Amino acid sequence: MRLLLDHSIVGQEELTNFGFRKDRPYGGCRLCGDLFQPQFMREANYIQYEVATARRLAGEREIAEWREKHNSDRHTAAEHLALAESGLTFTPQAAYKLAPFGLVPVADAEVPEIAQALLEAPRAPSDDVDTTLKGY
Repeated sequence: MRLLLDHSIVGQEELTNFGFRKDRPYGGCRLCGDLFQPQFMREANYIQYEVATARRLAGEREIAEWREKHNSDRHTAAEHLALAESGLTFTPQAAYKLAPFGLVPVADAEVPEIAQALLEAPRAPSDDVDTTLKGY
């Protein structure tokens, strides 16, 4: 079992040009820590999001497409296997990148490399997440 602490993003209100909505669907990589969230998921107000079911489903398909392309284009099968065999939730690199977004692998915190990555990670995100499938 993997325990993941999902907390708020520190200082999110003060970040400029930061549209990531943690309360909406997004995709993330447990190997490198990249995050993706379609533009609609970020910009739609509550009513638009709730009413536009087709757009919401299209966004979820876009996330699935991003995951598939990201995993096949950016990582090898050996990397995926190594992570699975390690029993870790994230690699240290991913833990470092995802912690500022409030995604912390608590179950792995006693692993020295993960603990060090979490200790050194910035307290708030320094950059926003990808919003398009460009580059794939």
